[in-house]
Amino acid sequence: MKNYNSNETDQVSKELPPSIVKNKFDYELFDEEIASVISKCISVKRIALPNKGEKWKIFENSKQIFVLEGTKLTNKEKDFLRTIVGVNLLIKSGKEGIKNFTALHKKIKDAIKMQSGK
Repeated sequence: MKNYNSNETDQVSKELPPSIVKNKFDYELFDEEIASVISKCISVKRIALPNKGEKWKIFENSKQIFVLEGTKLTNKEKDFLRTIVGVNLLIKSGKEGIKNFTALHKKIKDAIKMQSGK
């Protein structure tokens, strides 16, 4: 592997026309308009409570947007939410916006039916 020193690269850039010379610095490739777009990050955290209780907290940019109590769910629904498919369902629901517990509970039931139907 050949090492190039700065004198060699400067000579090459002087020989080429300005339209062909590449940018020398990374900051010249940075576009501020694209970097200013902030996308939301949805995360789910399962919390184990004493006496075999559970909670699922859904966050948007580290701000809590919904808490799903495990006491309101059946054991089958809790088992489903412990899987990757269940966590993905909670993330997808968080992106769409969770209106209330009833709507989310219905989505969970439908997803369990779809999974067991396979």
